[in-house]
Amino acid sequence: MTNPDRPGRDHHGHVHHVDPQKKLPLLSGGLLSRRVLGRTMVVLAALLIALVLILLTGRGTSELLNTQARPTPLFVIVGPGKGDAPLLIRPLAAAWSTSGQIFISDTGNQRICVFSDQGRFVREFGRTKRGDGTGYDYTLQQPAGLVVRDDGRVYVADVRGGCVAVFDAHGALLKRVTYGSTVGGSGWTPTDVALVGDRLYVTDSRGVAIFSGDGAFIRRIDRSQPGTPFSHPNGTAVRKDGSIIIADTNNGRIVAMKTDGSRLWSTGPDVGKKRVVGLPRGVCVAANGDVIFADAFLFGVVRLSPSGAYLDSYGTRGGGLGEFSFPNDVDARGELLVVTDKENNRIQVVKYPGLLKASANQ
Repeated sequence: MTNPDRPGRDHHGHVHHVDPQKKLPLLSGGLLSRRVLGRTMVVLAALLIALVLILLTGRGTSELLNTQARPTPLFVIVGPGKGDAPLLIRPLAAAWSTSGQIFISDTGNQRICVFSDQGRFVREFGRTKRGDGTGYDYTLQQPAGLVVRDDGRVYVADVRGGCVAVFDAHGALLKRVTYGSTVGGSGWTPTDVALVGDRLYVTDSRGVAIFSGDGAFIRRIDRSQPGTPFSHPNGTAVRKDGSIIIADTNNGRIVAMKTDGSRLWSTGPDVGKKRVVGLPRGVCVAANGDVIFADAFLFGVVRLSPSGAYLDSYGTRGGGLGEFSFPNDVDARGELLVVTDKENNRIQVVKYPGLLKASANQ
């Protein structure tokens, strides 16, 4: 964990310091010029008006329409803080385990990092060292979406590795689920995984491939009916009733469909005059059935009702708490969200009240 607040820097990287002893310019007799005083009052009035607008609209911090209590950023995770790779590099995904641990796809370091629910580093895996210490027998190439089973097994979509890597509860590689041909040779680019019962759902550049829990291919769904073909979906989640949620990234929409592909609802980029979908990435389903997705172009997370109605959004662009730079994934556990803040090279954990009760606008 770390405090992300740092002194401001200009585009040259210099730190700006404010001298508390520095005073406004004085004229003869020690009086401020009326012109300077007038301009100062105008600026202060403008700042006051802007502050009132921010407080009334929520702009500049977050936008929340229907949440009674505002989300609270709790802490950030920037890396283990030790070893040969102490910091996270462009993490693409994160997931809660049933015990409350946080599993992170530390993509730039080709590994999975595990932290406690308080942000303490526990372990890492995904890079199996050779016995002679000269390198690695196996390394995740580009770990992205992941899911943790109740028994501790972890399924990781390895985009560049062309497989879903399956690890046991101790981080040992069990198998690699492939589609098409051999590992790494099929051109398959899995981006996210969801696991419900004995079914494994994997998004790739065309749609979603469905496998049995042991990795046997069953079938594909590459469009909802009716609907246009999916275009590079980046996230998927499966609800308790078996319906599938797809973050159809390049089409700029969230789609819910039955297991036969028939569409339940679709949320496009706009609701009225408001843009609610920019570039949707990872998606999850909260305990109350709300659908939450990370949006890279809106720099935050967006919450939809179980029927796809827009509820609210949280986040703005930046590097402080509650601010994001191209967030890529989100997962919910109770009222807690874990959000991958990709370009800030960190994970944020946010308390998001209301995720345990049915939303007002269903």
